[in-house]
Amino acid sequence: MRLFFLLSLVLLASARGWHQQLQCTSPLQVKSLVDMTTNSNLYDVAYAWSRKASLQHWNVQSGRKIPYSAEEAREGMCFDSNSTKVYLSYSTVIKLPHVVALYYGSRHYKITIQKQVCTNATVMTEKVLVTQIPFITQLSTMSTLTLHRPLQSLDVTSTLQMSVPWFLSWMTQDMKQAIQKSNEHKQSLMWELICPGAQNKEEKSSMP
Repeated sequence: MRLFFLLSLVLLASARGWHQQLQCTSPLQVKSLVDMTTNSNLYDVAYAWSRKASLQHWNVQSGRKIPYSAEEAREGMCFDSNSTKVYLSYSTVIKLPHVVALYYGSRHYKITIQKQVCTNATVMTEKVLVTQIPFITQLSTMSTLTLHRPLQSLDVTSTLQMSVPWFLSWMTQDMKQAIQKSNEHKQSLMWELICPGAQNKEEKSSMP
């Protein structure tokens, strides 16, 4: 019993990266990515991303004067003091992937989302931290979104960082695929606000 407890403390770090390109076939409805940081737009994307589950403890701080840490600067979160910064947090219930649900014994689980956004007119960085998942000590994604107005396209490059105990290593690949799919869905939801009512073209690729 003691041996299992000690082994459960051994964490396996895992990473994954991918690229997503979204193309709009009609005129864009926003002039700047900063327009996507309004409370209403943030809420609409989060609500749709949660499959219309209730969003609890909704909290948003935004503005150019919000300080950001040296760590955020090192991570490339913010470009300069004129960037618009947003700190967002809320709790919601998610539907776990089938293979994960089999292990946890429940298909639905309540989690907390903490998001940091830094953006100017054409480039946005977004860090999403998911907490309160049993055994998962780290689950975060970092995305860089680049808006190309002449081409009416959005390029998204994302990376995932995740730490799991060794006894969950067998489901790591399924978890990474599910998280990538969820992140791509979130970016598509935001793109629908930028390019509403149009038939969007999407290209995806994964990186090792």
